[in-house]
Amino acid sequence: MNQEQKKPDSPAADMTKRVKNVKLEIILLNVAVLLVGVIMVAFPDASAEIICRVLGIMLCAAGVYLMVSYFVRSKLVVLGSFALVQGVVLAGLGAYILIKPQFLVAIITVVLAIVLIAGGAMKLQYAMDFLRLKLSGWWFELIGAVCMIVLGVVAIANPFAAAATLMIYLGVCLIVDAIWDLVSITVLNAQLKTLRKDASAVLNEVASDDTVVG
Repeated sequence: MNQEQKKPDSPAADMTKRVKNVKLEIILLNVAVLLVGVIMVAFPDASAEIICRVLGIMLCAAGVYLMVSYFVRSKLVVLGSFALVQGVVLAGLGAYILIKPQFLVAIITVVLAIVLIAGGAMKLQYAMDFLRLKLSGWWFELIGAVCMIVLGVVAIANPFAAAATLMIYLGVCLIVDAIWDLVSITVLNAQLKTLRKDASAVLNEVASDDTVVG
């Protein structure tokens, strides 16, 4: 008997897999940011070189994950994801930081402040997207965007007298940013499930009406 050939996934199934993969990547990234923030708060007087090495390890891990995930996913799911390029860049940057952390030590606070501002800008984009899709959580993202941008600007201005105080401040900001994103993902996932259920109910009702008419 000939073995049955596995049918390719439908476009809807491929899109669902892609959304799940992106969600996992975002969760892992925010967990890494959360850990960095905790380290900075717990050890504000530790050398910046140690923090840079931790960041290098996390970047390498994230890069390896993205590269591996690129090759284990189906062809349709990886289309347009740029996971391979992102993985190579992250892994390369992480390796360079591990080998020569000195170049980042002097500017680590500025880099983290820019990360906060960039995260705020992304939240602003999400807020506009959610508003256009008429999702109820758009205002939550908007508040997060404004907060992160303001906190990042304050970090660049550096009104603190001690370097340890600035490190604690940045650590708290990273923790808040990561938790905010994790909450946003949870809320968005719940809303998407509700939308899928409503769409399924409408389709079933339409199919039932067609059957009666027929």
